[in-house]
Amino acid sequence: MTESPRETAGRERLLAADTTLTDDELATASARLAGSVQDLEAAASRSRRLVIRAWSATALCYFCGFVLTSMSALNSPPGKLVAGIWVAVSWAAMITAVVSSVRYWCIHRPALERIRTDLQIAMFQELQRQLQVLAARLNKTT
Repeated sequence: MTESPRETAGRERLLAADTTLTDDELATASARLAGSVQDLEAAASRSRRLVIRAWSATALCYFCGFVLTSMSALNSPPGKLVAGIWVAVSWAAMITAVVSSVRYWCIHRPALERIRTDLQIAMFQELQRQLQVLAARLNKTT
């Protein structure tokens, strides 16, 4: 997977800003990033559960439709009412399943991957900063 120039520029900007960050700023940024990761993971989890429920409801509706069509009671007026309700519920479940799937795969999942990458970059920045501090301490002692 190739990176867009925007993502590359953002990462380069973060890496260049490493020397200008203080410990307090870095801790605050890390805490905000971790909080936004948790918020986004919760939203993605809710969206994923909605996708599973909607596709399960769609499958259940089609199974019920199969059972209803195999019964000969659909020709009566109550049967026609049940068939109409089945059609409405089936369409609602299918539309919800498609919309929630597209929403998850096009919005939540890519955003979650981006923010996880940003969190990893922040962690590597912190490690790089700590290594620089350790190297400076070693140079002073020797």
